[in-house]
Amino acid sequence: MFSLTPRFSRINHVVFVLAIVCLVTILAGMVFVAARNNNGELSAPTLPSPAPSTRIADRFGQLPLSFETNKGQTNEAVKFLSHGPGYDLFLTANEAVLSLRKPLAQESRQPGAEIREGSVLRLKMIGANATPRIEGRDELPGKVNYFAGNNPQKWRRNVPTYRKVHYADIYPGIDVVYYGNQRELEYDFLVAPGANPKLIKFSVEGAQRMRLDQKGNLLLVLKGGEVRLNKPFIYQLTDDRSRSEVKGSYQINGNEVSFNVRGADSGKPLVIDPVLSYSTFWEATATIKLPVSRLTRREALTLPEEPVLSTFPRRPELSKPAIPGARS
Repeated sequence: MFSLTPRFSRINHVVFVLAIVCLVTILAGMVFVAARNNNGELSAPTLPSPAPSTRIADRFGQLPLSFETNKGQTNEAVKFLSHGPGYDLFLTANEAVLSLRKPLAQESRQPGAEIREGSVLRLKMIGANATPRIEGRDELPGKVNYFAGNNPQKWRRNVPTYRKVHYADIYPGIDVVYYGNQRELEYDFLVAPGANPKLIKFSVEGAQRMRLDQKGNLLLVLKGGEVRLNKPFIYQLTDDRSRSEVKGSYQINGNEVSFNVRGADSGKPLVIDPVLSYSTFWEATATIKLPVSRLTRREALTLPEEPVLSTFPRRPELSKPAIPGARS
């Protein structure tokens, strides 16, 4: 049998080791080159992209609010309403009512029961016009249908939807426009030249506590969580139509809120733009599920897993029942 000499074995061993070292060096160089970007700089490691459900929820939160005209689908005091996962928004003649819902902690649920923890926040204009002129603006292409039982008399079809709701002369020379997205409600007070912004005042109902933080935001602690009225952005338009910011802040007196505006030119229009952010209500809790929709044989879009509620949180004097049934 042929056998290798010790000298020949040692040579082969050295060649094998050198080949392995060269191969590792080449591979390392290829990885190093691939890690460079077009500018020749080292690029950071690629982080995993967010989960699809997270991306969908983020994009959904950026969608504009859709305001429905009240055609009898809720209490007659409501002029416009808006829905979304975890909330219902109602606009009356002089009040914005926000009904918020979130799942209870898992350990608090009864087996087989869908239990939700809810809070209601009311922002009511004080001393405002009881019958302002209200209209939807920027009509959206979508229509809303409500079907209650088998009685067509209780159905509501082709309810129009709008991007904004405009209130004219809520105070003398002052209008208000409601709009926003799925996480925030904006309402711009449009103050005409010569009108008095000190007339604007609203009460806060449903908050257990409220306080101003260091940034000037008004924090409202509700039963089930916290919402935030961002520090108002106040501005006037210059001759070239750019925005010139005006100093201002919230002024708190018990549960009443007004605006302290400083240095505005009374001869020019003024805009006071507070933002009610309610996404903080769901922070540190289970994620609100987006409804899973399906198309029925009647070609009506229903929301079986997350029914959209349109029950207006009524006071005793508002007793007319809302139409039951699912929203399409």
